[in-house]
Amino acid sequence: MVKIPGVPSVRLTVRSSLYVVAVAVIAAVGFTEQSAWPILFAALLAVPASIVAVPCYYLVYGFLALIPGANPSSNSGSATFAPDGRMLTAVSTGMPAAWFTLTTLVLGILALTVAAFVNVLLLRALAARRRSNEPVKTQSSPNRIDAMTLGVYRHNTIARHLYEQLGFKTTAILENSVTVNGEPWDNIEMRIQRHT
Repeated sequence: MVKIPGVPSVRLTVRSSLYVVAVAVIAAVGFTEQSAWPILFAALLAVPASIVAVPCYYLVYGFLALIPGANPSSNSGSATFAPDGRMLTAVSTGMPAAWFTLTTLVLGILALTVAAFVNVLLLRALAARRRSNEPVKTQSSPNRIDAMTLGVYRHNTIARHLYEQLGFKTTAILENSVTVNGEPWDNIEMRIQRHT
């Protein structure tokens, strides 16, 4: 199993699996039938990741179309001639190369399927972040903590402001309490009391 920081698990739940499979099937119908509506529907289902996936797919599609042999051939078609032999109209038709059709079909389905999978990972990461921001619920016990003390270096203003926002108050300033690389550092002791 792959472990991604901030994401509890990459293993899909039944609901997540159904979502990814549904997007893949709808995209497959759209690309195999060469119908825009299923492709658009799959792309809408896969928002927000499809906002990146769809333009990337069409960028790759464009680059693949530049490869010699990918473009439709112009050796078949029809023409209309006037009685004097002048060509009045010409319609040239051709099919894209088989490798081009198959490659772009597979890439299109993969792009939207991967977008749906990325959405599942994004939702899990957001849920994990919300859970980490919720206060920890503890039961009362005779061994509860009534106060907490910590030390922070004076030059670490970001940490000091964070501790102050959390309710810590400065209780002591220990000047030159530590020497680091020959430079004296001041330590600020901070304390928070439990509200009773």
